[in-house]
Amino acid sequence: MDTALMPRQADAIRTLMHERHHITPPQEDDFRIITPTIIGELARGTSRTLSLLLGALAGLSLLVGGVVLMNILLISVAERTKEIGLRRPWVPLSGTCSCSFLPSPLP
Repeated sequence: MDTALMPRQADAIRTLMHERHHITPPQEDDFRIITPTIIGELARGTSRTLSLLLGALAGLSLLVGGVVLMNILLISVAERTKEIGLRRPWVPLSGTCSCSFLPSPLP
């Protein structure tokens, strides 16, 4: 099938349909001719829309995940504030205050 012939074939079909449906030039068509070119354009448009929607959903998921992680870390620090305050006076003597808190999040 030659794609260069499709527009001419579509025009020939449109003329034939006008004759069979008794449509004169000022009247609108009561039919639609869909060619593979039109189907390809519709598929590309749909694909583009779905890609944008998927990108927006991924961005929203990252944003929600970041907020959840931020809240978890805030709660973790808030729970340990008292412990950090108790250990702080000993830092000049041993210098290990920050090192004692690093392994705590590990399982």
